Amino acid sequence: MDSLIPQGPTSRRRMTTTCTYDYPQSSYPPTKETEPEHNPHPIPEHWKLDRESNWFILRLIFKVFCAIGHGHADIDSVWDLMHGDKFTDHKDRLASRYSSLAVMGGLLLATTATFVTTEPPRPDLLNYTERAPYLFLGFALAATLIGAILASSIGWGLSKCTTWWYCEVMMGSRLRVFFTITLMAAPFLIIGLATVMEGIGFLIAAVNSGDPLVVIGTTGMCSFFVILAFIVAWIHSRYLSQAVQRLNYESSSSLTVGSSRA
Repeated sequence: MDSLIPQGPTSRRRMTTTCTYDYPQSSYPPTKETEPEHNPHPIPEHWKLDRESNWFILRLIFKVFCAIGHGHADIDSVWDLMHGDKFTDHKDRLASRYSSLAVMGGLLLATTATFVTTEPPRPDLLNYTERAPYLFLGFALAATLIGAILASSIGWGLSKCTTWWYCEVMMGSRLRVFFTITLMAAPFLIIGLATVMEGIGFLIAAVNSGDPLVVIGTTGMCSFFVILAFIVAWIHSRYLSQAVQRLNYESSSSLTVGSSRA
């Protein structure tokens, strides 16, 4: 094996020159430097509502609202988006989501208003004007209206928002951080609640009708959505269980540190 390696200085210099051939530089302009993955500035202390120093239920709600409103389960990931073009891309995606939600809320609002303001064509099969189903439909109508208005307002506000305004004004204190994250998650929660209330109203109307086909069909449709929700929860069960265990561990660690200091 050693006989294959050049031993003389001239041979070694020739081998080095051959192996380190310098390719000509490209005539293309240099590419734009990529932005850092994380925010170069430290996260403000008043943003850290999901830390172990706060109550368990508060941290859990805050993480859920972050996941619904921003698509990230922790505030650190949200802070990493608050610099450069990342915030522009992120708020454009959020504005598109809220616009789609507003359109969906408008369709649901028109459908619910039609049921609330018209007589059923076959009261013997599905009489949704009775007291119980009509109350659920009325509450669903009000919730859908509120959710659609919130989604449209937040989508318009995000399209005009800047990084400075979001960080220094909307997230300028602990209370503002909590209410801003809650407000961004509210349209999804409210329109989801309205959909559930409308389904319950139709289910009650179907059960009150006494017709077997109507009862079976409505119950099967509602059961499909319930089963679908359980399937989605099962798909994410590993992550959800790890997140809950992490929160419990942080709570127990904070209690241990507090008792040791006392």
